[in-house]
Amino acid sequence: MPPQAATTYQAAQAKTILADLGSKVSGLLGVSPKRVPTATLARSFADLRDSVEEAEMILVAGLQRFGPTDVRLTALCRALCEQMAAGVFPNFVVSALSDGYQTLSDPAIIQVPAAEDCSLLGIPDLAHELGHWLFAKYREDFVDARFTQAVTAHVLSLRKRRSLRGAMPLEDYNRQCGELRVSWLEGWSNELAADMIEAWVFGAPFAYQHVRLCLRREPELYAPNLETPITSHPADHLRLTASTTFLKRAKCLPTEITLMTTYWKRYRTHADAVAGSSAPYYDMTYPSRLVRILADNVRVVCQTLGIVRFDQPTAATPDIRGLARDAWDRLQANPSSYAAWERTRRANLWQKLGVP
Repeated sequence: MPPQAATTYQAAQAKTILADLGSKVSGLLGVSPKRVPTATLARSFADLRDSVEEAEMILVAGLQRFGPTDVRLTALCRALCEQMAAGVFPNFVVSALSDGYQTLSDPAIIQVPAAEDCSLLGIPDLAHELGHWLFAKYREDFVDARFTQAVTAHVLSLRKRRSLRGAMPLEDYNRQCGELRVSWLEGWSNELAADMIEAWVFGAPFAYQHVRLCLRREPELYAPNLETPITSHPADHLRLTASTTFLKRAKCLPTEITLMTTYWKRYRTHADAVAGSSAPYYDMTYPSRLVRILADNVRVVCQTLGIVRFDQPTAATPDIRGLARDAWDRLQANPSSYAAWERTRRANLWQKLGVP
């Protein structure tokens, strides 16, 4: 789809979405506090505020920037969706961020770093963003009763541990435990499931891309944890080890898992030398049982939906999964010639996808 036509189409969608948000805001303003509890109004306001921020940051910003680069990225992502057989497709992908990837599930929009169409190395993270859409669609299958009960039981056990409670004020400790439970049931399970789906689709290149992203920020591999502020994403070390646990439990190739753990060990050695390896609350924050239960749930979803695994061959042209693996293998084997090789492969990719 030409950039102008794609932008017009997305603008029409944006108008509908923003009009719906406006109606909801007007409706909320017309509610009498005497008829609805203040706490309910506050939650409704917070939800609308988050929706408006998402629309402004992702939808509107994406439309303003949408151009030839984004046409290429959108075509790339749609080809990957078809080869994954995930049953989800982006409306468009836009390069509008300074770092990392971000997604909006309704409408289906992915934001990636600027100039991401100039690199083949970040392709695996598109599967991560698609994983977020699958999580939203099948949340009850990922976060089922067993997982919820295990999270609740773990947090209750933490509340009873006197040794931890004595390390900080009781009120602060109880607040941390409460935030830990919410994070495991919401943000962390979402991120970890998306990581596992990326690893399912790409294998070792997931670990390579994970290290690439880690190198862009301070090496804090074991935070957040109980003694640090709880944030939206789990610890980087957990994200790698959870995905390797997932592949082991899915009975994937041991050689692939070895590639991932070896690569991560090299980076971890560097990061520990810079930031230190002491994390006394790490294991209590990220118990292995929760990882195993979530890993099994993700495996069942992937198998039920028929999502194509990294070691399953494809006759698709261009082979997006194979291209990402070739790029990382080439970079590690011959870094001096990689840039020229990548330029040629990118040009061939856009030609095969039929985009300028």
